[in-house]
Amino acid sequence: MSKQNYTITELKKELNQERHNIRRKLDTLGIKAINEDKRAYKTEPLKYNYQALLDLAKEFEVELSWGSSLIGATRGKLKKIRQYS
Repeated sequence: MSKQNYTITELKKELNQERHNIRRKLDTLGIKAINEDKRAYKTEPLKYNYQALLDLAKEFEVELSWGSSLIGATRGKLKKIRQYS
């Protein structure tokens, strides 16, 4: 199973995009962090769900794959295989 929560730094690595581009798309698409209202401190990183990753991948036209085999070759971690420009 895939990891369920992603920080902006992890989204940056998965999508091969700059942090400011990811933040802009999240704002444009109206995607809110799952822990935005529950954080004890504002310095805690915002976390986004798997659906946010899929929506951002579609917007950035990034194809995601589970790895070399169909089940768990990368232990549930997505990796970018190709980006269209």
